[in-house]
Amino acid sequence: MTDLRSELEDALDEFDKSGAPGVPKATRLGKAVLLAEAVRSFLDDADLDDTANPYYFGKTIPPPSRPPPRHPNSAVDLGLTVTRSRPVTIDGIVYNTAMNAFQAHKADPSERHRFALVEYFDAVQMGRSCVIDCAAWDAGRKTLMTKILRTQASQNPEFAKLIVDHGATVLEDSMQDMYWPHALPQIWAELASELASQSSSVTASGDDDTASSSSVDQKSDQKSGRKRIMESAAKEANPSKKKK
Repeated sequence: MTDLRSELEDALDEFDKSGAPGVPKATRLGKAVLLAEAVRSFLDDADLDDTANPYYFGKTIPPPSRPPPRHPNSAVDLGLTVTRSRPVTIDGIVYNTAMNAFQAHKADPSERHRFALVEYFDAVQMGRSCVIDCAAWDAGRKTLMTKILRTQASQNPEFAKLIVDHGATVLEDSMQDMYWPHALPQIWAELASELASQSSSVTASGDDDTASSSSVDQKSDQKSGRKRIMESAAKEANPSKKKK
C-alpha cells in the first residue's frame, strides 16, 4: 500500500510539473496518462482505508477527521427546536412548526394561513418577502416566540415535559443565524421555570383537595357515629319502645 501511495504522489508531482510554462502539451498529456494509471492501481488495492483515501493522497491535504460527538443536551437530538414538526394552533390556524407561526406574524392576518403547512424554511423565505417595520419586529421577536412556544406547550403535554426536563440546560445547535442561538436558550429556561412552577401548583392544589375531602369524610363519620350512640341511648332509656 505504501508503494502504491508513493507512486501515486510521484505521478501527481510529475503531472503538476508538466503544467509549467514551456512544457509541450504532449508531455503533459503523457504525465496525465501515467497519473490515471497510478490512480487506477491505487483504487484497485483491496486494503483501502480512511488514511489512504484517494481524494487525500496529496502531501498537504490531511484526511478529514471524524466529527466530534454531539453535546448530550443537544437541541437537535432532544427535539427541543422551533423548527421541529409539532403542530400549534394560533387564532384558529394550525401551523406545522413554531417557526411557521412566527414567520406568519410578519404577514397580514388574512394571509397567515399560507404559512401554516409549508416547510419551515419556505415559511422563512415567505416571511422575508413581507414588508415590516424591522426595528419594531426585532424588538418584539423574542416575546412573540416565547408566546408561541408557551401556546405550543399548553397544547402538547409531551412537549411541555420536554421543556421542563431540559429547557434549563439545552445547548442550542439547531439555528445557524446570529440571534436565535443566544435568544432560544433564554426562552427555554424561562418556560421551563414557568411550567415547572405551574405543575407544582397543580400538584399542591390536588393535595389540598384530597386533604379537604378526607377531613369532610372524617367529620361526616364522626357525626354519624354520635347519632348512632344517641339513638342507642334513647332506646335504653325507653324500654317500652323496644320491639317485643
